[in-house]
Amino acid sequence: MSIGKLPSKKVFQVGGSLPLDAQSYVVRDADEEIYQALQNNEYCYVLNSRQMGKSSLLIRTMQRLQQDNICCASIDLTTIGNQDISAEQWYASIIHDLAITFELEFDLMEWWESHQHLSLIKRVSIFIETILLEQISQRIVIFLDEVDSTLGLSFPCDDFFSWLRACFNRRSQNEKFKRLSFVLIGVATPSDFIGNKRHTPFNIGHSIDLQGFKLEQSLPLIQSLQQRVPEPQTHLAGILSWTNGQPFLTQKLCQLATEYPQQSVQRLVQEHILQNWEAKDEPEHLKTIKNRLLRDESQASRLLGIYQRLLHGETVIASNSPRQMELRLSGLVINSHGYLQIKNKIYQTIFDQDWVEEQFANLRPYSQKFNQWVSNEENAAQFLLEGIELKAALEWAEKKQLSDLDYRFLSACQEYAKQAVEENLASEVLKREEAQIALKVTGDASHMLGLARLAVRETKTASKRRKRWWAGISLLILLCIIGIRQTGVLQSWEWATYDYFFQIRPTPPVDSRITLITIDEADIQTIGQYPLSDSVLATLLNRLDNYQPSGIGLDIYRDLEVEPGHQEIEAAFLNIPNLIGIEKAVGTRISAPPELLNSDQYGFADQILDGDGKIRRALLSIYQSDKVNYSFGLKLALNHLRQQGITPQPLSNKDINLGRATLTPLGKQTGGYIRPDTGGFQVLLNYHGPPKQFESFSLKQVLNNDIDASKIKDRIILIGVTAPTVNDLLLTPFSQSRNGIPTQMPGVFVHANIISQLLCAALDGKPLMKVLGRFSEYLWITSWALLATYIGSIFRKPWAIAISLMLTVTILFFACYLAFLQGWWIPFIPSLLVLISGIITAAWISNRQSEQLILKRLVHQLLDKQKENPAAASVAIEFLKQGERQRNQLLIENIIRKHKDIQ
Repeated sequence: MSIGKLPSKKVFQVGGSLPLDAQSYVVRDADEEIYQALQNNEYCYVLNSRQMGKSSLLIRTMQRLQQDNICCASIDLTTIGNQDISAEQWYASIIHDLAITFELEFDLMEWWESHQHLSLIKRVSIFIETILLEQISQRIVIFLDEVDSTLGLSFPCDDFFSWLRACFNRRSQNEKFKRLSFVLIGVATPSDFIGNKRHTPFNIGHSIDLQGFKLEQSLPLIQSLQQRVPEPQTHLAGILSWTNGQPFLTQKLCQLATEYPQQSVQRLVQEHILQNWEAKDEPEHLKTIKNRLLRDESQASRLLGIYQRLLHGETVIASNSPRQMELRLSGLVINSHGYLQIKNKIYQTIFDQDWVEEQFANLRPYSQKFNQWVSNEENAAQFLLEGIELKAALEWAEKKQLSDLDYRFLSACQEYAKQAVEENLASEVLKREEAQIALKVTGDASHMLGLARLAVRETKTASKRRKRWWAGISLLILLCIIGIRQTGVLQSWEWATYDYFFQIRPTPPVDSRITLITIDEADIQTIGQYPLSDSVLATLLNRLDNYQPSGIGLDIYRDLEVEPGHQEIEAAFLNIPNLIGIEKAVGTRISAPPELLNSDQYGFADQILDGDGKIRRALLSIYQSDKVNYSFGLKLALNHLRQQGITPQPLSNKDINLGRATLTPLGKQTGGYIRPDTGGFQVLLNYHGPPKQFESFSLKQVLNNDIDASKIKDRIILIGVTAPTVNDLLLTPFSQSRNGIPTQMPGVFVHANIISQLLCAALDGKPLMKVLGRFSEYLWITSWALLATYIGSIFRKPWAIAISLMLTVTILFFACYLAFLQGWWIPFIPSLLVLISGIITAAWISNRQSEQLILKRLVHQLLDKQKENPAAASVAIEFLKQGERQRNQLLIENIIRKHKDIQ
């Protein structure tokens, strides 16, 4: 094939993003994968080593999406900057770029100043929701390029990436966010983005894996080589055999092939890439890999150690460990079918064994002796470090991640130094005695030490020492835990235990005394408005009244007219004597309807929230405006009980007798509460269960007469809104977190639980939730503290301590749980803490005292033997000292000193 004059224009681009009209762009699997993922509204991330074609992929993908009428924006985070930039400037720059790209009607300076009172990430969130998603009605994809630049900012970006995950989670609540997707592009891993381990990791999105060029995908490269090189397909196959499809190197060699068409691929690589590679590395590529490998001296040796194993032909299983991920992000190695593999032949040739050894030599302060030790197959003791050299090497290696060979070398040095110390000690003994006598003395000393140990062990087993200190330890631990408890630190843990007991409690039967009529989203859409009109509400009340219920509770604020039908609702309020409405009595007051207010057919709907926002207490009455006001639930329960001939009877100590139950108001020290607000008449709320434990019907079913009359007659009927848009939702002990969002209970079901508790207690004798008195609580906790220190003082073996600890914790848990089933809230967390700390502390002190007692007896045994064999006894004592910690060595010396003083 003849080659004509080469064109002057370069058809291949080496470095940077390829323009949209580039003939040499190769379409890979990743192009279609990211396009389809974004068409499906997924979040994506393209995280790979440098110069793998990420930016070119971004440009092509944006073009395809824009052709599908999808609005796109690309923010190169390096253009914002990461030096001498504040967090406020950084976030404002992102909003500015988005506003410019999407041509939003938006004054950034005015808007930003008006939101100064909000956090930075909250401002971004409001901008996205109220401006971007409002002004742009199409689907939106935002590309965040060079996302790894955030790792170099002077402030943490955890909030930013947590917000990205929150945008994804909000899709289940807000339809607008389903139109919004993000793409992260850069040289990093998802675990890099959120550094705070207490935060949920960045675990969303579709990972796009960028592979190298395959020959069958590379038709654009072959077409660009035609008329420029002989046998372009064969030429390209040779190039790929060297680059393994690495985009930068492949484009560079293709360009070189057009400039030197008569040179073979082997010669091209040898002359223009490998020979004197650092001088010819333009644009910079190979030096980028080198710099990333060596940039962190503390772990460079470890990275080189893993890479060296690959050069030696070892099989290395791929993992997501930080070291392996850093090595893969350098671009030097890839994950091939679950194993690490050097990416291509060019890298393997340049970064060869000699290069690795050179880097190791530059890193190690002990490289000369290390290389000599390795050359002698790790057997030459004369090349091991000693003294100051060893100390300096260990200090240098302390906070670094070295290769396995380095650790073997340092370990051999330490072992050699240890042997030298032992040999020096032996030589001092040999100087005092003749060689043969010294050997006999050593044998006698070992034998003497063994016999002494056996005698002491038998004495210890036979003796029974009384331990009088464990009661003191119990008291100390008890005072510490009770003191911590009084600060309120343990309050949230005790609440969590209380909630957990409710969640694992056996499911009770559906309460047949109560029926709920719920107004859900479907009902609101069917009626076509909310609040419901007076006409619809009047029809509902009259229809329910026809079924002859025991009482009707309207859990809907109705202080204003909602036409049409106001005269109808007034008539219903006047003509239904067992109807109870609601008012808001605390804070901003909302009155009950005048007709119900005048006839005392109302109760307050206010609830008491604990510090974590959950409802665990029922407020039954409050003293307000010189009279006692009853709660909505209590009013309905009392009306129902009055029909059973049961009325409340006040007792002398503020308690109230109600049928078979006695209601006792909460005090300042109640169960897990520390100094709670106990205003009004409050009781612990003994939940009947979640909403499924009550029979409920929709508004639509009642209006369509699709309800059995037996489900209404003689029952308490509660009417309330369950639609999420009305937001009458509350946290309860049954609120478990799902996908980071806790489930909530509609307020009408909380009222149902309060009514059910009162009816079951008054009519069935079901126990109300009670707590121990303060003295009884302290006595309960004290008993576990005494038990803990006693157990810790009688067990020695770690396995015995662990088993006893697990057994006693299990007994404590089930004791508290069984008491809970009987209506008693017994402190679990303080008892658990004194139990664990008592067993561990007592075991540690007991073992330490036992150890010192054995050591004292052992030393006295050896000192008594000095009269029979002074030399052997002295050597035995030295042997004993060598095997003990410094603290025990001082104890031995003190015993010897006192023994000499007595003599």
